[in-house]
Amino acid sequence: MKRSAFIVLCLIFLVSRVAVSQSRHEISGMPYSGAPCTASGGIPPSAQQIAEFNRFDKELRSALQRNDPAALAFLIDFPLRVNTNKGALLIPDAQSLGGHYAEIFPTQVRDRVIATVPADYFCRYDEGLGYKDGVIWASTDGHRFTLQAVNEVDLHVQSKKSILLYTCETKSHRISIEKLANEEFRYRSWNKPKSLNETPDIDLAHGKQTFSGTGVCSIPTYTFTSGDVTYEVNGGLGCTDGSEPPKATGHLSVSVGDKQVTDDWCF
Repeated sequence: MKRSAFIVLCLIFLVSRVAVSQSRHEISGMPYSGAPCTASGGIPPSAQQIAEFNRFDKELRSALQRNDPAALAFLIDFPLRVNTNKGALLIPDAQSLGGHYAEIFPTQVRDRVIATVPADYFCRYDEGLGYKDGVIWASTDGHRFTLQAVNEVDLHVQSKKSILLYTCETKSHRISIEKLANEEFRYRSWNKPKSLNETPDIDLAHGKQTFSGTGVCSIPTYTFTSGDVTYEVNGGLGCTDGSEPPKATGHLSVSVGDKQVTDDWCF
């Protein structure tokens, strides 16, 4: 299949996502990998929308080939989500992009984007269009395409110090998640109103990090256990239905055995 024909089919899908009336729960996890994307309802894209994707794709490849963060910044819907081997980062603006361009778009990421051919594109109803192996994700608001997320970035940073990954403040706790020099994850919690200068009430290592969701919806989850108590911290919100409180950044869950005893939002 020619590239232009495939792109038209993928655009049919992307434009029609606005008209999809199913809930996120019903439509999530529906990959279209290695095959043309088919729209629900069969709404065809306009010539303008086809031209817009072609423009975006051409400018994106050119900016990466030239290593030009200024040109790339015009194609990004900030904040840009960067899912790295050390957790998820949000790049808030063009200045931050310029300062971390080499880490966000190393050779292996750029090469996979540039090497993407029609058979490599795939789409998800809830996320947009993925390039080769989902290395980046783009989306459209019906008028223009923008870069939303970069995946699988290996920062290759070796540090003898712990790295702070996430902080969570609930109505009754202050919590920090760190990655230690020995690659273990650490959970510390202070009960309010205890001072942060004092010894934390809970200090656990040997935690594990997993990711849930894909693409722009991916979030890290940190899990720690002590006896029959399990502490689980979601270090982000991912793609939600908007029911979370304003300014929430994640979630804390504590279970004793099979019973959940804490269910709080992080701010």
